[in-house]
Amino acid sequence: MKIEGIIPPVVTLFKKNNEIDEQATRDHLDFLIENGVHGIFSLSSTGEFAYLSDEEKKQIMKITVDHVNGRVPVIAGISSPSTKQSIAWGKYAEDIGADFAMAILSAYFPVSDKDVFIFFEELSNKINLPLFLYNFPTVINYDVKVATVQELADKGLIIGIKETVFDIEHVRNVLKAVNDPNFIVLVGIDTLFKEGLELGIKGAILGTSNFAPKIQSQLYNAFKNKDEKNFNELLPKFNQIITTVLRHAASAQYSVSLTKEVMKILGHNIETIVRSPLPSISERLKMKLIKTLSQTKIE
Repeated sequence: MKIEGIIPPVVTLFKKNNEIDEQATRDHLDFLIENGVHGIFSLSSTGEFAYLSDEEKKQIMKITVDHVNGRVPVIAGISSPSTKQSIAWGKYAEDIGADFAMAILSAYFPVSDKDVFIFFEELSNKINLPLFLYNFPTVINYDVKVATVQELADKGLIIGIKETVFDIEHVRNVLKAVNDPNFIVLVGIDTLFKEGLELGIKGAILGTSNFAPKIQSQLYNAFKNKDEKNFNELLPKFNQIITTVLRHAASAQYSVSLTKEVMKILGHNIETIVRSPLPSISERLKMKLIKTLSQTKIE
């Protein structure tokens, strides 16, 4: 099975009592798929995986795989500071029918390049799902070296990487170093999407896909189909998301709350609760978003 295109890192939705909202989750998955996304990423950073109990992670992963039901591929997040626990999550994801796995080494102590390589080597060798490496230096205080990505790819231990980096050069250097048309590079930053496509990435995992799946999927399809006219018509609509919404994300920890608030403003019947200690955006910013989005059409 192939995976490329727009793959939303699905938000985890809660009821007012802070329990998982299963119905809202199923409704949201339908919304994403009906609006053309090419895959689903369950238990991502945007999905607050680090703030969920083990039972909640199992619940979310199972609901997702069951409800998607093969309509698009599902990537299961199996991240943990512990190699043993990541392997266990990988085996669970495999057992319930996920198509791919993705992991970030969210280590407590500092890690070396060798530690990162060993983590992904052990993980890949112990699970049967195709594995993505997730690089997000802002939250783990470590930027996976291009040479490490290349070695893991050359040995067949990973099939791709999610690059949540702000420097396009890291993406460019990974593509050049691996130099394999089957290696899947996905970006996690909206501002790198267009340039990334031109460099040869295979798609994107963007938090904004939770509320703008249609325009992003259409933009990717236009690029893939070499429909330059349609691509150029759609690009300003994509960029509008950055100028109207993302400029309000002062730092990474506010992005989850921002995403949920925008979803609610745009008509999704959800609670916007985020798990403590993640912060919520201010009431002042909510009012500003309501005003801005009332004047902007986001698809």
